[in-house]
Amino acid sequence: FVQTHKELLNVLIKARPDLLLEKDSPFAALIRVTHLRQFLLFDNKRAYFYSKLKARNRQSGRGRGLHLQIRRNNVFEDSFHQLRVRTAAEMHGRLQVNFYGEEGIDAGGLSREWFVVLSKEIFNPNYVLFSPAADGVTYQPNPFSNINTNHLDYFKFVGRILGKAVCDGQLMDAH
Repeated sequence: FVQTHKELLNVLIKARPDLLLEKDSPFAALIRVTHLRQFLLFDNKRAYFYSKLKARNRQSGRGRGLHLQIRRNNVFEDSFHQLRVRTAAEMHGRLQVNFYGEEGIDAGGLSREWFVVLSKEIFNPNYVLFSPAADGVTYQPNPFSNINTNHLDYFKFVGRILGKAVCDGQLMDAH
């Protein structure tokens, strides 16, 4: 039934995303039953994901804020050292970034800029973490990353940053 009527089901869910959230709704099976998820459109899955994320943030109170003091010429290292000691719960907090020597209050713009600048640094060849793929557009983990003694800690850090970007709805210049 789901395979035959997937277009109609997706139109209904797009119009009423809450149908996936209601536990008693027959539409909730499209999320709970693993092999049925393939029939949901990506946009509907994304809307479901973000609604669950918002609900979790409301329940947890979103935690304390994360305050970062970053030097522009050392964005990667400063961010790494300040965030690697943070717990997962702390990473859920609201991010506030200040750049040394610059005045400004982070009302979202500085954090957004930090994500953009940091995403460029993540792919900086000097860190030997990623190398361009054959298509020249995407990146793959660099097989020689072990040259850098901190490479495993850096990969964990990059994963946490990507997770934070997704949770905060930030875009990163990464493919």
